[in-house]
Amino acid sequence: MTIIQGDGFEVKIIRSRRRKSLSLQISHEGATIRMPHTLALREAEAFVDKKSRWIKQKLAQATPPLERQYSIGGTHAYLGENYPLVHIPHAGKAALSLADNQLQLHSKTPPTPEAIKRLLINWYRQQADNHITLRTQHFADIMALQPTKISTRTYKARWGSCNARGEVQFNWQLIQAPIEVIDYVIIHELSHLKHLNHSADFWQQVDQYYPNYKTARLWFKQYGAQLLL
Repeated sequence: MTIIQGDGFEVKIIRSRRRKSLSLQISHEGATIRMPHTLALREAEAFVDKKSRWIKQKLAQATPPLERQYSIGGTHAYLGENYPLVHIPHAGKAALSLADNQLQLHSKTPPTPEAIKRLLINWYRQQADNHITLRTQHFADIMALQPTKISTRTYKARWGSCNARGEVQFNWQLIQAPIEVIDYVIIHELSHLKHLNHSADFWQQVDQYYPNYKTARLWFKQYGAQLLL
């Protein structure tokens, strides 16, 4: 792994053959530059030197997301709404369901935090598979852009992807975000079926079907880290 030493901080370098430009990401975990595979390292070093003061300021302001509580009584997001987790005594296999504005955990006894987390992740995955697949097909029909495959998976640093084979994939953790924010990610990735880049033509395509895309992007900057389990 390549590291650039800044003035009292480090910047991790990640190269990609798909990237067309350099981008900087800052979080509580540190600073990361994603750059084209062919771009000279000195370009990134010059960028870090130029933005040094700003990077230090943003790193100082970055705070880790609040630790989620996996216990009965805690709240968890689903499609932009927060629901309390309640325990419903049940003799059968432990399972989660959404009813009466509650996330109901059916089990003989209240599970451990680790078990609650597993149940919650499995439930989120199931909901994401259903909701995101249906919404993606809905927008694919409207945009006349049909993917060859629609699926969900776990990503650490992105919300969706589209490859040259026409396959679109989405981070299942998106299911916690508001519906309109999920729709933005879907339209974003479907637009890559026509423009496999982030050119002006690409953003024009996104804007055609989601005029408020800048608001959705801002939402991710403010709240995206809260979606990561």
